[in-house]
Amino acid sequence: MKRQAIRLLLKTLKIISIAVISLIVLLFVAIKVFWFVDRLPRYSEKETNLFIKYKSDYETVNSYIIKHFDVLPGEDEKKVFITPRGNVSINNHPELDKEMKDALYRTSIPFGGYDYSFIEVTKKRISYCGDGYRMYVYSRNGKAPSYYYYKGDGQHPKVYSLGDNWYLLTNYKR
Repeated sequence: MKRQAIRLLLKTLKIISIAVISLIVLLFVAIKVFWFVDRLPRYSEKETNLFIKYKSDYETVNSYIIKHFDVLPGEDEKKVFITPRGNVSINNHPELDKEMKDALYRTSIPFGGYDYSFIEVTKKRISYCGDGYRMYVYSRNGKAPSYYYYKGDGQHPKVYSLGDNWYLLTNYKR
């Protein structure tokens, strides 16, 4: 009888020690995971909501640009300038109706309402560049952008997913 009680006690202690060790390991892993997630770059909720508010306008402009200014075979990229200072001005495009002009204006609102520097169309992406330190990028191939202006530009942007192949790239000098 005494032996059975000792065996039962040893079995119970073994189960308890396995449970405690498992709990400690699980807790350690959870702490490491939360520490890693907490260190991932974050983007402003305000910035995201601002993009989401005007997302349909970005989609409208994307459709128009792809229809009229898409990259042709043999071309790597094409810049579509929004202001008259560029080579191609969407504002002066004859087929631009009021609805399209309004959508184009609304896409500049997240950049403070200023005209774009340019909208760049490449085989892989459409970039909305309104200021020198952030841009919205639509990834045509579904992959996150790996560069800011062009490959090898020396810029190392932080890339944030905005959903549906849209990304925010920031290039703050902080």
